[in-house]
Amino acid sequence: MFSSIQQDIFGGAVDTEHPAVMLLFDQAGLLCSGTNLKSSGGHGFLLTAAHCVTTPAGRGFTEVSPERLLVVPGGDFSQSTLAYRVEAVHVPASYDAAFGGDDIAIVRFVYGDEPGPASLAPLSAADDDLGIGDALLLVGFGETEAGPGNTERRRVRRDVAALGAEVVLFSQADGRGACSGDSGGPGLVRVDGAEQVALVISSGIDFSGSPCEGGVTLGTRVSAYDDFILEVLDGFAACDACLDTAAPACESRLSACIADGTCGAYLGCDAGCTSDACRVACLLENPEGYLGVRGYVACNCQACGSCAAGCDVPECGFAEPAELCPCVAAGCCQAARACQADPVCEACVSYAGFDVGCTDNELLRELTACLNGCADECAGP
Repeated sequence: MFSSIQQDIFGGAVDTEHPAVMLLFDQAGLLCSGTNLKSSGGHGFLLTAAHCVTTPAGRGFTEVSPERLLVVPGGDFSQSTLAYRVEAVHVPASYDAAFGGDDIAIVRFVYGDEPGPASLAPLSAADDDLGIGDALLLVGFGETEAGPGNTERRRVRRDVAALGAEVVLFSQADGRGACSGDSGGPGLVRVDGAEQVALVISSGIDFSGSPCEGGVTLGTRVSAYDDFILEVLDGFAACDACLDTAAPACESRLSACIADGTCGAYLGCDAGCTSDACRVACLLENPEGYLGVRGYVACNCQACGSCAAGCDVPECGFAEPAELCPCVAAGCCQAARACQADPVCEACVSYAGFDVGCTDNELLRELTACLNGCADECAGP
Protein backbone atom coordinates (compact mmCIF):
# COMPACT_ATOMS: atom_id res chain seq x y z
CA MET A 1 0.00 0.00 0.00
CA PHE A 2 2.81 2.40 0.89
CA SER A 3 5.48 1.45 -1.64
CA SER A 4 3.79 3.36 -4.45
CA ILE A 5 3.88 6.73 -2.64
CA GLN A 6 6.35 9.15 -4.22
CA GLN A 7 7.78 10.98 -1.31
CA ASP A 8 15.04 10.76 3.27
CA ILE A 9 17.62 12.27 4.59
CA PHE A 10 20.05 13.93 2.11
CA GLY A 11 23.63 12.66 2.19
CA GLY A 12 22.95 10.18 4.98
CA ALA A 13 22.93 6.43 5.53
CA VAL A 14 20.35 3.73 6.13
CA ASP A 15 19.31 3.61 9.79
CA THR A 16 18.76 0.28 11.54
CA GLU A 17 19.19 1.45 15.13
CA HIS A 18 16.09 3.57 15.83
CA PRO A 19 12.89 1.53 15.57
CA ALA A 20 11.15 4.17 17.67
CA VAL A 21 11.24 6.41 14.57
CA MET A 22 8.29 5.46 12.38
CA LEU A 23 6.44 6.67 9.33
CA LEU A 24 3.31 8.80 9.76
CA PHE A 25 1.10 8.26 6.73
CA ASP A 26 -1.79 10.56 5.90
CA GLN A 27 -4.05 8.66 3.52
CA ALA A 28 -4.59 11.95 1.66
CA GLY A 29 -1.02 11.42 0.39
CA LEU A 30 1.33 13.18 2.85
CA LEU A 31 4.27 11.34 4.38
CA CYS A 32 5.97 12.48 7.60
CA SER A 33 8.19 10.94 10.26
CA GLY A 34 7.80 10.73 14.03
CA THR A 35 9.20 9.25 17.23
CA ASN A 36 7.34 7.05 19.69
CA LEU A 37 7.78 8.57 23.15
CA LYS A 38 5.99 5.90 25.13
CA SER A 39 4.26 2.53 24.78
CA SER A 40 1.69 1.75 27.45
CA GLY A 41 -1.48 -0.31 27.66
CA GLY A 42 -1.74 -0.94 23.95
CA HIS A 43 -1.18 2.71 23.05
CA GLY A 44 1.81 4.60 21.65
CA PHE A 45 2.53 8.34 21.50
CA LEU A 46 4.23 9.54 18.31
CA LEU A 47 5.96 12.92 18.53
CA THR A 48 5.78 14.69 15.18
CA ALA A 49 5.30 18.11 13.57
CA ALA A 50 1.98 19.94 13.86
CA HIS A 51 1.93 20.72 10.13
CA CYS A 52 1.85 16.96 9.45
CA VAL A 53 -1.51 16.56 11.24
CA THR A 54 -3.32 19.85 10.54
CA THR A 55 -4.72 21.90 7.69
CA PRO A 56 -4.31 25.71 7.76
CA ALA A 57 -7.27 27.95 8.49
CA GLY A 58 -5.91 31.51 8.31
CA ARG A 59 -3.28 31.68 11.04
CA GLY A 60 -5.23 28.99 12.83
CA PHE A 61 -5.67 25.33 11.96
CA THR A 62 -7.95 22.35 12.03
CA GLU A 63 -6.70 18.93 13.06
CA VAL A 64 -6.73 16.13 10.52
CA SER A 65 -9.22 13.39 11.34
CA PRO A 66 -7.42 10.56 13.16
CA GLU A 67 -9.10 8.08 10.81
CA ARG A 68 -6.97 9.48 7.96
CA LEU A 69 -3.68 8.66 9.69
CA LEU A 70 -1.63 5.51 10.10
CA VAL A 71 1.62 4.91 12.00
CA VAL A 72 3.85 2.42 10.18
CA PRO A 73 6.76 0.73 12.02
CA GLY A 74 9.85 -0.77 10.41
CA GLY A 75 13.06 0.36 8.74
CA ASP A 76 11.48 0.14 5.27
CA PHE A 77 7.80 1.02 5.22
CA SER A 78 7.24 -0.71 1.87
CA GLN A 79 8.10 -4.00 3.60
CA SER A 80 6.09 -3.41 6.76
CA THR A 81 3.30 -5.83 7.59
CA LEU A 82 1.86 -3.57 10.32
CA ALA A 83 0.07 -0.25 10.33
CA TYR A 84 -1.25 1.16 13.60
CA ARG A 85 -4.50 3.11 13.55
CA VAL A 86 -4.49 6.57 15.11
CA GLU A 87 -6.90 7.28 17.95
CA ALA A 88 -6.25 10.97 18.69
CA VAL A 89 -4.24 13.99 17.55
CA HIS A 90 -2.89 16.53 20.05
CA VAL A 91 -1.67 19.96 18.85
CA PRO A 92 -0.79 22.99 21.03
CA ALA A 93 -3.42 25.71 20.76
CA SER A 94 -0.54 28.15 20.13
CA TYR A 95 0.51 26.45 16.86
CA ASP A 96 0.75 29.09 14.12
CA ALA A 97 -0.03 27.39 10.82
CA ALA A 98 0.85 30.47 8.77
CA PHE A 99 4.37 30.96 10.15
CA GLY A 100 5.15 27.54 11.60
CA GLY A 101 5.51 28.56 15.24
CA ASP A 102 5.12 25.84 17.88
CA ASP A 103 5.29 23.17 15.16
CA ILE A 104 4.93 20.12 17.39
CA ALA A 105 2.23 17.50 17.91
CA ILE A 106 1.58 14.10 19.46
CA VAL A 107 -0.37 11.36 17.72
CA ARG A 108 -1.84 8.67 19.95
CA PHE A 109 -1.95 5.35 18.12
CA VAL A 110 -3.14 1.85 19.01
CA TYR A 111 -0.92 -1.22 18.82
CA GLY A 112 -3.33 -3.37 20.83
CA ASP A 113 -2.09 -6.90 21.48
CA GLU A 114 1.01 -6.46 19.31
CA PRO A 115 4.35 -6.04 21.13
CA GLY A 116 4.83 -2.46 22.26
CA PRO A 117 7.01 -0.44 19.85
CA ALA A 118 10.39 0.86 21.00
CA SER A 119 10.40 4.38 22.42
CA LEU A 120 12.77 7.30 23.01
CA ALA A 121 12.35 9.85 25.79
CA PRO A 122 11.95 13.56 25.04
CA LEU A 123 14.77 15.83 26.19
CA SER A 124 13.56 17.74 29.24
CA ALA A 125 14.26 21.38 29.98
CA ALA A 126 16.38 20.31 32.96
CA ASP A 127 18.67 18.24 30.72
CA ASP A 128 18.72 20.53 27.67
CA ASP A 129 22.11 22.22 27.47
CA LEU A 130 22.32 22.35 23.68
CA GLY A 131 24.86 24.82 22.35
CA ILE A 132 26.27 26.05 19.05
CA GLY A 133 28.31 23.30 17.38
CA ASP A 134 26.70 20.43 19.28
CA ALA A 135 25.97 17.38 17.14
CA LEU A 136 22.46 16.11 16.43
CA LEU A 137 21.48 12.88 14.70
CA LEU A 138 18.55 13.46 12.34
CA VAL A 139 16.39 10.45 11.47
CA GLY A 140 13.54 10.21 8.97
CA PHE A 141 11.90 8.74 5.89
CA GLY A 142 12.20 11.73 3.53
CA GLU A 143 13.63 12.20 0.05
CA THR A 144 17.28 11.44 -0.72
CA GLU A 145 19.75 12.87 -3.18
CA ALA A 146 18.65 10.03 -5.47
CA GLY A 147 15.23 11.68 -5.73
CA PRO A 148 11.75 10.79 -4.52
CA GLY A 149 10.60 7.26 -3.88
CA ASN A 150 12.68 6.44 -0.81
CA THR A 151 10.97 4.03 1.59
CA GLU A 152 13.82 3.44 4.08
CA ARG A 153 14.55 5.10 7.41
CA ARG A 154 17.81 7.03 7.14
CA ARG A 155 20.01 9.22 9.34
CA VAL A 156 22.57 12.00 9.07
CA ARG A 157 24.61 13.94 11.64
CA ARG A 158 24.33 17.74 11.77
CA ASP A 159 25.80 20.44 14.03
CA VAL A 160 23.71 23.16 15.65
CA ALA A 161 24.30 26.43 13.77
CA ALA A 162 21.98 28.63 15.84
CA LEU A 163 19.27 28.17 18.44
CA GLY A 164 16.65 29.96 20.45
CA ALA A 165 14.32 28.99 23.26
CA GLU A 166 11.94 27.19 20.90
CA VAL A 167 13.93 26.67 17.68
CA VAL A 168 17.13 24.93 16.58
CA LEU A 169 18.72 25.73 13.21
CA PHE A 170 21.32 23.78 11.25
CA SER A 171 22.96 24.42 7.88
CA GLN A 172 22.62 22.19 4.84
CA ALA A 173 25.13 24.14 2.74
CA ASP A 174 27.14 20.93 2.19
CA GLY A 175 24.10 19.18 0.70
CA ARG A 176 23.45 17.00 3.74
CA GLY A 177 20.45 17.14 6.07
CA ALA A 178 16.67 16.84 6.12
CA CYS A 179 14.25 16.91 3.20
CA SER A 180 10.59 16.41 2.33
CA GLY A 181 9.16 13.50 4.34
CA ASP A 182 11.56 14.01 7.25
CA SER A 183 9.18 16.52 8.85
CA GLY A 184 8.26 15.35 12.32
CA GLY A 185 11.36 13.18 12.64
CA PRO A 186 13.75 13.61 15.55
CA GLY A 187 17.05 15.27 16.18
CA LEU A 188 18.69 13.03 18.76
CA VAL A 189 21.31 13.79 21.43
CA ARG A 190 22.87 11.62 24.13
CA VAL A 191 22.26 12.31 27.82
CA ASP A 192 24.11 10.05 30.27
CA GLY A 193 24.66 7.54 27.47
CA ALA A 194 21.01 7.36 26.37
CA GLU A 195 19.61 8.96 23.23
CA GLN A 196 16.79 11.47 23.70
CA VAL A 197 14.69 13.55 21.33
CA ALA A 198 16.00 17.13 21.32
CA LEU A 199 14.06 18.49 18.35
CA VAL A 200 11.31 17.80 15.86
CA ILE A 201 12.26 18.50 12.23
CA SER A 202 9.98 21.33 11.12
CA SER A 203 10.78 23.28 7.96
CA GLY A 204 13.55 24.56 5.69
CA ILE A 205 14.70 27.82 4.11
CA ASP A 206 16.22 27.35 0.66
CA PHE A 207 18.94 29.74 -0.49
CA SER A 208 20.35 27.53 -3.25
CA GLY A 209 17.49 27.04 -5.67
CA SER A 210 17.91 23.30 -5.20
CA PRO A 211 15.62 22.15 -2.38
CA CYS A 212 17.28 20.13 0.40
CA GLU A 213 20.80 20.58 -1.02
CA GLY A 214 21.39 23.97 0.55
CA GLY A 215 19.96 26.55 2.90
CA VAL A 216 19.01 25.84 6.49
CA THR A 217 16.57 23.57 8.31
CA LEU A 218 14.59 24.51 11.40
CA GLY A 219 13.70 22.16 14.21
CA THR A 220 11.25 22.71 17.06
CA ARG A 221 13.12 22.49 20.38
CA VAL A 222 11.37 19.76 22.36
CA SER A 223 12.36 20.98 25.84
CA ALA A 224 10.33 24.15 25.32
CA TYR A 225 7.19 22.00 25.24
CA ASP A 226 7.67 19.99 28.45
CA ASP A 227 4.26 21.02 29.75
CA PHE A 228 2.44 20.10 26.53
CA ILE A 229 4.12 16.69 26.31
CA LEU A 230 3.55 15.84 29.98
CA GLU A 231 -0.06 16.96 29.78
CA VAL A 232 -0.72 14.51 26.93
CA LEU A 233 1.23 11.60 28.44
CA ASP A 234 0.14 12.09 32.07
CA GLY A 235 -3.42 12.91 31.08
CA PHE A 236 -3.72 9.61 29.26
CA ALA A 237 -2.17 7.75 32.22
CA ALA A 238 -4.73 9.34 34.57
CA CYS A 239 -7.53 8.35 32.21
CA ASP A 240 -6.20 4.82 31.99
CA ALA A 241 -6.10 4.55 35.80
CA CYS A 242 -9.66 5.88 36.09
CA LEU A 243 -11.00 3.44 33.52
CA ASP A 244 -9.21 0.54 35.21
CA THR A 245 -10.83 1.51 38.51
CA ALA A 246 -14.26 1.99 36.95
CA ALA A 247 -14.15 -1.20 34.89
CA PRO A 248 -15.41 -3.73 37.47
CA ALA A 249 -18.44 -1.64 38.43
CA CYS A 250 -19.27 -0.74 34.84
CA GLU A 251 -18.79 -4.27 33.54
CA SER A 252 -21.41 -5.45 36.04
CA ARG A 253 -23.90 -3.49 33.92
CA LEU A 254 -23.15 -5.90 31.09
CA SER A 255 -23.32 -9.15 33.03
CA ALA A 256 -27.05 -9.87 32.67
CA CYS A 257 -27.06 -8.71 29.08
CA ILE A 258 -24.12 -11.00 28.24
CA ALA A 259 -25.64 -13.92 30.17
CA ASP A 260 -28.92 -13.88 28.25
CA GLY A 261 -27.29 -13.24 24.87
CA THR A 262 -28.96 -9.93 24.12
CA CYS A 263 -25.71 -7.94 24.07
CA GLY A 264 -24.16 -10.50 21.75
CA ALA A 265 -27.14 -10.37 19.40
CA TYR A 266 -26.98 -6.57 19.19
CA LEU A 267 -23.20 -6.39 18.76
CA GLY A 268 -23.19 -9.20 16.21
CA CYS A 269 -25.83 -7.42 14.15
CA ASP A 270 -24.09 -4.03 14.43
CA ALA A 271 -20.69 -5.47 13.45
CA GLY A 272 -22.08 -6.48 10.06
CA CYS A 273 -23.37 -2.98 9.25
CA THR A 274 -21.89 -0.56 6.76
CA SER A 275 -24.58 2.13 7.01
CA ASP A 276 -26.32 4.17 9.70
CA ALA A 277 -29.69 2.77 8.61
CA CYS A 278 -28.45 -0.75 9.28
CA ARG A 279 -27.15 0.22 12.72
CA VAL A 280 -30.46 1.77 13.68
CA ALA A 281 -32.27 -1.36 12.49
CA CYS A 282 -30.01 -3.51 14.69
CA LEU A 283 -30.75 -1.26 17.66
CA LEU A 284 -34.51 -1.49 17.12
CA GLU A 285 -34.36 -5.26 16.67
CA ASN A 286 -32.22 -5.73 19.80
CA PRO A 287 -33.23 -2.91 22.19
CA GLU A 288 -32.25 -4.72 25.40
CA GLY A 289 -28.82 -5.52 23.96
CA TYR A 290 -28.34 -1.90 22.92
CA LEU A 291 -29.32 -0.68 26.39
CA GLY A 292 -26.83 -3.07 27.98
CA VAL A 293 -23.97 -1.84 25.83
CA ARG A 294 -25.04 1.81 26.09
CA GLY A 295 -25.33 1.45 29.87
CA TYR A 296 -21.72 0.29 30.04
CA VAL A 297 -20.58 3.31 28.01
CA ALA A 298 -22.67 5.67 30.15
CA CYS A 299 -21.17 4.20 33.32
CA ASN A 300 -17.63 4.87 32.08
CA CYS A 301 -18.59 8.39 31.01
CA GLN A 302 -20.05 9.16 34.42
CA ALA A 303 -16.96 7.82 36.19
CA CYS A 304 -14.23 9.22 33.94
CA GLY A 305 -15.77 11.91 31.73
CA SER A 306 -14.15 12.51 28.35
CA CYS A 307 -11.45 9.91 29.12
CA ALA A 308 -13.94 7.25 28.03
CA ALA A 309 -14.86 6.72 24.40
CA GLY A 310 -18.21 8.05 23.27
CA CYS A 311 -18.52 10.73 25.97
CA ASP A 312 -18.06 13.88 23.90
CA VAL A 313 -21.58 15.26 23.41
CA PRO A 314 -22.96 18.67 22.35
CA GLU A 315 -23.47 21.28 25.04
CA CYS A 316 -27.24 20.73 25.02
CA GLY A 317 -27.03 16.96 24.95
CA PHE A 318 -28.36 16.39 21.45
CA ALA A 319 -27.41 19.72 19.84
CA GLU A 320 -25.35 22.87 20.29
CA PRO A 321 -27.19 25.95 21.69
CA ALA A 322 -26.79 27.89 18.41
CA GLU A 323 -28.77 25.19 16.62
CA LEU A 324 -31.77 25.55 18.94
CA CYS A 325 -34.64 27.92 19.55
CA PRO A 326 -33.50 30.48 22.21
CA CYS A 327 -36.12 29.26 24.69
CA VAL A 328 -34.87 25.66 24.45
CA ALA A 329 -31.19 26.70 24.52
CA ALA A 330 -31.76 28.83 27.63
CA GLY A 331 -34.02 26.53 29.59
CA CYS A 332 -33.75 22.92 28.44
CA CYS A 333 -30.03 22.17 28.04
CA GLN A 334 -29.64 20.69 31.53
CA ALA A 335 -32.60 18.36 31.00
CA ALA A 336 -31.32 17.40 27.55
CA ARG A 337 -27.86 16.54 28.85
CA ALA A 338 -29.36 14.42 31.64
CA CYS A 339 -31.49 12.61 29.06
CA GLN A 340 -28.58 12.05 26.70
CA ALA A 341 -26.53 10.49 29.52
CA ASP A 342 -29.33 8.01 30.30
CA PRO A 343 -29.38 5.07 27.84
CA VAL A 344 -33.16 4.69 27.79
CA CYS A 345 -33.97 8.39 27.49
CA GLU A 346 -31.26 8.88 24.83
CA ALA A 347 -32.60 6.02 22.72
CA CYS A 348 -36.23 7.17 23.08
CA VAL A 349 -35.28 10.65 21.78
CA SER A 350 -32.82 9.56 19.10
CA TYR A 351 -34.55 6.62 17.43
CA ALA A 352 -38.10 6.65 16.15
CA GLY A 353 -39.73 3.33 16.98
CA PHE A 354 -37.69 2.67 20.12
CA ASP A 355 -40.19 2.15 22.93
CA VAL A 356 -38.47 0.10 25.65
CA GLY A 357 -39.00 2.01 28.92
CA CYS A 358 -39.88 5.32 27.27
CA THR A 359 -43.30 5.67 28.93
CA ASP A 360 -41.89 5.37 32.46
CA ASN A 361 -38.67 7.34 31.99
CA GLU A 362 -38.70 10.34 34.33
CA LEU A 363 -35.86 12.13 32.51
CA LEU A 364 -37.78 11.91 29.26
CA ARG A 365 -40.86 13.35 30.96
CA GLU A 366 -38.82 16.31 32.27
CA LEU A 367 -37.28 17.03 28.87
CA THR A 368 -40.63 16.71 27.11
CA ALA A 369 -42.24 19.11 29.61
CA CYS A 370 -39.47 21.67 29.05
CA LEU A 371 -39.76 21.42 25.25
CA ASN A 372 -43.55 21.71 25.42
CA GLY A 373 -43.17 24.87 27.53
CA CYS A 374 -41.16 26.41 24.69
CA ALA A 375 -43.48 25.22 21.93
CA ASP A 376 -45.30 28.52 21.35
CA GLU A 377 -42.14 30.65 21.45
CA CYS A 378 -40.27 28.27 19.17
CA ALA A 379 -43.11 27.92 16.68
CA GLY A 380 -42.29 31.35 15.25
CA PRO A 381 -44.69 33.71 13.49
